[in-house]
Amino acid sequence: MLQSKDKPSGLLPVLERCAHTFRDDARYASDARYLRIWIAYADLVRDAEPIFTYLHGRGIGASHALFWESWAAVLEAK
Repeated sequence: MLQSKDKPSGLLPVLERCAHTFRDDARYASDARYLRIWIAYADLVRDAEPIFTYLHGRGIGASHALFWESWAAVLEAK
């Protein structure tokens, strides 16, 4: 489990479990709803860059502008 940015709210483990549960299911690779789960998860961790690298490598969400905008925001924040 990745470290949270702030105090634990209980949401991080739920998002992490949801994201990882469907990571091998090709039906969700291009699903915007699934991408939003990953982005919400990435928003809660200290360093989200490895998450986007992982998603890109697996082709999850790469067909959506939201993926690229979110990844760019993470990189700009660094």
